Amino acid sequence: MRKTIIALTILSIMLLSVSMAAVDSDGDAASQYRWTDRTLYHATCVAKTSASTEDTEWVYPIGMDGSMKEYIENPKTAKQPDQGLSHVVAGQTYEVYFFDISGTFDMTKRDMALESDPIKLYVEPQSVGKLTVNSFTVFTKTNAVSMPAYLLREMSESWGGSPSLHFIGDVANLNYREGTYYTIDMQGSMTALFYEMDADVVIKTFTGSPYLYIGICIVITALVAVTIAVCGRRPKFD
Repeated sequence: MRKTIIALTILSIMLLSVSMAAVDSDGDAASQYRWTDRTLYHATCVAKTSASTEDTEWVYPIGMDGSMKEYIENPKTAKQPDQGLSHVVAGQTYEVYFFDISGTFDMTKRDMALESDPIKLYVEPQSVGKLTVNSFTVFTKTNAVSMPAYLLREMSESWGGSPSLHFIGDVANLNYREGTYYTIDMQGSMTALFYEMDADVVIKTFTGSPYLYIGICIVITALVAVTIAVCGRRPKFD
């Protein structure tokens, strides 16, 4: 009789474990991300004074801005554009791409070259996420810098929470909150033309009721206790 009880208890635990597997489903993806968080402007303009160019502007002789045009045409895949001129001469006309208006040029007539497109990581209802950043690179005017850490911030369309610092290789939690998403920024003050990130994102979705999940856990715990109690009984000797 005791053997029958033990067998039935073990079978019940196995069946409940299968049921629990149906409650949850996992989705994961290893992905490459590239984004820019500032709007890039363009102007064909005259240098008002002879000066060095700024870190926030890419300056080319007329007709020599092909690498920047290629980047603007394919911002997700094109290579880092040439850094351009480091010094300009007063009275000369240049192709200028910039984030911030400079006193060196007459930038009255300008147009938007590339709109900002910040990264947005969403978590769906009844889901939780795990983010592992394997590499995070900042592409500035002059070089590409691999960062040892990054800032993760929960955002909405109207507010942004305090950023949390994570090192490369750390696992960061992504929790669902209605109307919010996560964005990523660098630690430090460099001006980035764009960012690149290699990351693993694992999403766990609860496809059933969380109360069912909790109930199954309680039942399994009880069945394990019954099994231990039955197995722990001393045999009877007649």
